[in-house]
Amino acid sequence: MRLAYIVYDGMSWLDLIGVYDPVSRLKSKGYNTEITWEFCAFTEGASDQFGLAMKPDRVKQVLKGYDVIVVPGGVGVKALLAQPNFIEWLKGAEETPLKVATCTGSLLLAKAGFLQDKKATTHFAKQDVLREMNVNVVSQRVVDDGNIITSDTGLAAIELGLYLCEKWSGEEARNIIQRELLFQQ
Repeated sequence: MRLAYIVYDGMSWLDLIGVYDPVSRLKSKGYNTEITWEFCAFTEGASDQFGLAMKPDRVKQVLKGYDVIVVPGGVGVKALLAQPNFIEWLKGAEETPLKVATCTGSLLLAKAGFLQDKKATTHFAKQDVLREMNVNVVSQRVVDDGNIITSDTGLAAIELGLYLCEKWSGEEARNIIQRELLFQQ
């Protein structure tokens, strides 16, 4: 399984790491040793609003060949919604079987046309914006509508990551990883 984590300026690291940490443990714990991931961006770097930055693995490369894309939210979403070049780049993931978003990352999926006739969620303060994009908004922490899975806030990103662990590797994997995350023995 090949994942693309989409990174950009103004993203929330909590939205990204909340999914990345539990999912990456699927590999380290031996539940899914075939899982791989790359950090993909439309620009040379990605940083949050406070300046924490990373250098992506892939820049402006076509988002094809992945099984999953993960799009975090953040304050940078507003600017990206108005950038047609970024949205066109994201549309390159059209053939990706599973698209996942945390918080306002769902707005980017909607703008790219991936949420048409789908149920999804986003940050409670942006649910009206998502509705205006003709998305069936559901007020739940995690919403799974087949090839689209979304979570409502950065805090729910860990729940989303654990949900993906269970979906891909079963309840036992989820429970063990959840206990690790909570430092339970």
